[in-house]
Amino acid sequence: MRIITLAILIFFVSVGCLERFEPQGTKLTNLLVVEGQLTTGAEGNAIKLSRTRDIGMKDMIPEQNAIVKVTDGHSNEYLFEETLPGTYYNPAVDLTAKVGEKYVLDIVTAGGSHYQSSPVALKQAPPIEKVYYRSETRLTDDGRVLSGIAVYLDAFDENNNTDYYRWEWTENWEIQMPVNSKFDFQVDKDTVGMGYPIPKILPVNICYSSDTSSRIMVASTKTLSEDRVKKYEINFTSTMGFKLKSLYGIIVKQYALDEAGYKYWEALRASSEGVGTLFDPQPYELTGNVFNTSDANEPVLGYFDASTVSVNSLVVIRDQLDSLVYPLEQCFEEKDTVPYRLVQDYLQAGYLIDTTGLFGTTYVIMAPVDCSDCRLYGSLERPKFRPD
Repeated sequence: MRIITLAILIFFVSVGCLERFEPQGTKLTNLLVVEGQLTTGAEGNAIKLSRTRDIGMKDMIPEQNAIVKVTDGHSNEYLFEETLPGTYYNPAVDLTAKVGEKYVLDIVTAGGSHYQSSPVALKQAPPIEKVYYRSETRLTDDGRVLSGIAVYLDAFDENNNTDYYRWEWTENWEIQMPVNSKFDFQVDKDTVGMGYPIPKILPVNICYSSDTSSRIMVASTKTLSEDRVKKYEINFTSTMGFKLKSLYGIIVKQYALDEAGYKYWEALRASSEGVGTLFDPQPYELTGNVFNTSDANEPVLGYFDASTVSVNSLVVIRDQLDSLVYPLEQCFEEKDTVPYRLVQDYLQAGYLIDTTGLFGTTYVIMAPVDCSDCRLYGSLERPKFRPD
């Protein structure tokens, strides 16, 4: 749930250099920011608390040592433990949320301030019918043409009970280096500057990386004839970089919102995408359903909602993307033939050994590390490309 933080930071940083009107009695600094929702996912639930800083500052201050709990309509209390500064967690085995049940978020800060959310009923999120892609081109602001894939989803509630939707995603991709470094270099202790190649124990030609959505994605079907979302674009990925060069996957989560939650997220989206104008919503106008029990006039940013989660995914391999246009590969032009006596110098300069020379020769083929070591761009640990 980093989306609220990013949206607020975008606003604060973007208007930091502008002289702007601040309503009398309204302070934009040290406001409590609440990020979190109640779901039925196996990963449990997390609530993140922080404080805003001055306009123009690029980070927020974690709200630490608070007492955070959720109560249900039967007076049951579920405590959240602070696992990271400002992040409070409750495992799924402790809190088993139920559809239709109402829940209240309760926060007592280390300074003694008491905050509560309005009661929210946990809504049932319908299934995501499918996640799919289309090969497309996009024009950048500077006139460049990007080739890539647009990822879409379809969703449908046959019971017409949802009306308001929100989505998040996690994308993962495989990084295959143009040059597969197969050898390390064993230094000869008896001869200064000399040595010989040995097979590499730890391959560094395949890694993985990931990212999460930062754009607010919401939609309403309230005015439509049926509760159906059709061809909603959730992401566009171009052929620049590694994402579509080998293996790409995206896992999408879908939540159901109530009307008040939808209006909050839609206002936050409009504010974060159109910052810096006179007519944009101001941060203090984007208060959600959390309030100070002793001071109703104190702005509190964020929204606490409750929903089941529906998950679907898409995996695409390079062989499926023959119609796309990829940038020319430059790494193969940057290999050097290096005699053994200079290998250590090249290693220190940021090169790795690609292959050895012909049998009986005393040279190797070396390539720059940015063409041969995937750890510059990701991790050797393979992530999950499909949900559990």
